[in-house]
Order: sequence, then structure tokens, then C-alpha cells
Amino acid sequence: MRRIYLDYAATTPVRKEVIKAMIPYFNIKFGNPGSLHSFGQEAMGAIDGARERIAKIFDVDFRGVLFCGSATEANNLALRGVVANWRGNGVPRVVISSIEHESVLETARTLEREKKIDLVLLPVDEDGIILLDELKKSLTKNTALVSIMYVNNEIGSVQPIKEISCIVSDFKKSLPPNPHPLTPIFHTDAVQAFSYFDCSLKELGVDVLTVSGHKCGGPKGVGVLVSTLPPNPHPLTPIITGGGQEFGLRSGTENVQNIVGCTEAFSVAQKNRKKELKRVELLRKEFIKGFLKIFPESKINGVGKHAPHIVNIHLQEMNREEFLTQADLLGVAFSSGSACSARAHSASHVLSAMYGGDDKKINGVRASFGYQTTKEDIVEALQRLSNIFGK
Repeated sequence: MRRIYLDYAATTPVRKEVIKAMIPYFNIKFGNPGSLHSFGQEAMGAIDGARERIAKIFDVDFRGVLFCGSATEANNLALRGVVANWRGNGVPRVVISSIEHESVLETARTLEREKKIDLVLLPVDEDGIILLDELKKSLTKNTALVSIMYVNNEIGSVQPIKEISCIVSDFKKSLPPNPHPLTPIFHTDAVQAFSYFDCSLKELGVDVLTVSGHKCGGPKGVGVLVSTLPPNPHPLTPIITGGGQEFGLRSGTENVQNIVGCTEAFSVAQKNRKKELKRVELLRKEFIKGFLKIFPESKINGVGKHAPHIVNIHLQEMNREEFLTQADLLGVAFSSGSACSARAHSASHVLSAMYGGDDKKINGVRASFGYQTTKEDIVEALQRLSNIFGK
């Protein structure tokens, strides 16, 4: 039985051109970038070339591209790096949405438990969009960081990043001269956004942005923190110290092959962005139409502005765990939300935030699509579900 993968928000298959670009760096151009001999310089040249390409894609300076081990690490560097560098009077305030990815949400909660920050969780409406008036109220002279994700990984809601940027920028301009003229720094987790939306930092108006290669056809094990922050002195304090790689902000021998592969994946995804947005949006509509015929009492979670590749459905007819198990036995892979917390079997914090903790409304399953998903995949997946679950 052919397996059908509908969990692209968790990870994606590595593109053939990405694999081709990576292969030489496993056993031919394998040098340590820190070495001074030709093998090392060849590897460092590959990293520099990748950094230049990514800087151009995101419209930042060469030194504004930092390679990390994952998007989770990049998000940790954004939050912990800003907090550790705080020199203002009083505890720094960090403002995030209540539906952030766990790598932001749990990091912020940990910093709060350690009494290192004053944490504000912004509420969202039933479409998963933050309340802008609440954001305005949350900003104070001690606000060090605002972190709002671009596209939610569970329901696909798209935040008004440009509007948020304007609010943060206007507030910053209203402050009297202070020792931290860059704060509040505005960060966005754009991991789920890059394949379908413009992520130019200057266009969006954000200071720091997180992306990941394995969400758009690249390898796992590499994340990128992109910023327009001035390098000297840098307003982020490193959280991993050692040999001083990545301009002293992220020590450790660079993962050359993954950096090369990640960069190639970004390049291909950006090139295909407009075409894929339209194609995948049609697949999403086809899937929703067919799914609701099989489960007519179910409802879509979040019907406002959405990403084309994610749909989250509230099941009325059956328990989500039962559905996921039965679907997997049929050879169709769905999920219940973030892959990072799937094994915890906990209720979705995203749906809880949207629906005020109403247990009856958090029985959600997620389907997500990508560059290899076809209309035939959607039709066959729905047919299999219909044979078992249909009436």
C-alpha cells in the first residue's frame, strides 16, 4: 500500500538538488572550517558562500546570518540572548503570543520561573490572531523583546507582522533616550512562513527572524537566525560558548554539509514561492471540501488569514488519537499538532488559547501539504478515509 504523507508542517523530504549540493561535503570537501590549510579554507568558503546567499534572500548584511543547530536553538538564542544582555533598571519584560511554538513558549516560561523576565502572554481570538490592542498595552520602558510567530505551526494562522512591527517601532520612538535604544527588539519565528510568504526583514520590519531548512526541502539539524541588529557591540549574548564561531555568537564546529543543503533549499523554495502558494492553496481547499463530506459535523479551526499548507480540523465524530491511529493504518499520515510535543499526548496549547480552554473544542487534527503533495494524494487519502469512516 502506497503511504501518503500529509504532515509537511512537521518536516519535509529533502529535495534532490539539495542532496546533490550536500554530497561533496561529506567525504570530498570534508575539512573543518576552522583549519587554516586548504581543506579547511574550502569548507569555510562554502559557509561564506551560503551566508552571502542567505543574506541576499532575507535582505540583511552578511554578518546578520547566524547558523545554529536547529530553529529551536535559534529561538533560544533570540530570547536568552536578549535577556542576558539586558542592562536596564528592573526585570526585562518579554512579550510573546499565547500560541507560540514550544521553543519560544517554554523558553520564556523557564526564564520567568528563574525570575529573569516579566513575561506577558498575549491572548488570541478564535482565528488564532493576536489582539493588537493588548500588544499596545503590554509595552513598557522595560520591554526587552517582543516575539510573535509569523505563521502558526498547528493551525496556520498568519499574524499581521507588519502591523506589529509598526506598533513596536512607534513605541520605541516614543521612549526617551535610554541605554538600550534597540529595545524592544522584535523577533518572529518564520519557520512555517518562508516557503509561502515574503520574509525580507526590511519589508516586514522585524529585527530578528528564525527559519529552518527542513521545513522547505532541506536537511534536519540546522536552523538560521537572521537579523538586522548592529554587530558591534551585538545586542545578543551567546548561549553556547567555546571557539567563537559564528562571529562569537554560536560556538561549535560548523555543520558544513547541512548549511550548504539548507541554503540550497531556501533558494529553491524562494524561487517557487508564488507558484507553490497557489498550487498548495488549491490542494488545501480540495482537502477541506472532501474531509467535511466524510465528517460533516467537524469544523475548521481558524478561518481567518491562513497559510496555504496547513489545515487544522476539530473532530466532532471521534477522538483525535483514534482518528490518527486509524488513518495511519490506512497509510495516511496526519498529526495532532507540533511534532515537538506529539509524544507528550498533551492538549494543544494553541487550541486552548483560542477557545479559552474549552475541552470540547481542542480535539483537533492537522493535515499539512508541501512540494511533493499532489491532487492524486488528496483524492486517494480522502477515499481511504471515506471507506472506513464514511457513512
